[in-house]
Amino acid sequence: GIHRINYPTCTLCTVNDDCSNHASTVTSDSQQTEFVCTCNQKWPGADCSTCPTCNQKWSGADCSTCPTEYSGLDCNECGTAHIDYPFCTDRTNALHCNGHTVSIPTNVRKNQCACTCDPKYTGSSYNRCAIGYIGYPAC
Repeated sequence: GIHRINYPTCTLCTVNDDCSNHASTVTSDSQQTEFVCTCNQKWPGADCSTCPTCNQKWSGADCSTCPTEYSGLDCNECGTAHIDYPFCTDRTNALHCNGHTVSIPTNVRKNQCACTCDPKYTGSSYNRCAIGYIGYPAC
């Protein structure tokens, strides 16, 4: 319904004017002297004007954007091609596989890489030539 406050001027309560356009509804208090906002999720304050504090890694004006390096229902795990939550660094051939891999899948928990080594290289860090190859790092 329509709500007004401050008789005799009877100011109209609106979501845009009285609740910073961050409320689902606006009503008046029982004495009809103040407006009462029902703020949208994450917007605190009597007039819904306080910037929200986003949980987990959510971002954006209304905390509804999960940056690409993150994923999950609550933006609380690493996204595609990223590992090591909460840092979620981009997994790269040079950084994680010594530059000698053909693919870099992650494990299920996305906390480490499982590099698929180029057959010319061997070693836990792919830092040696495999049998039959010489001249590291070119192998």
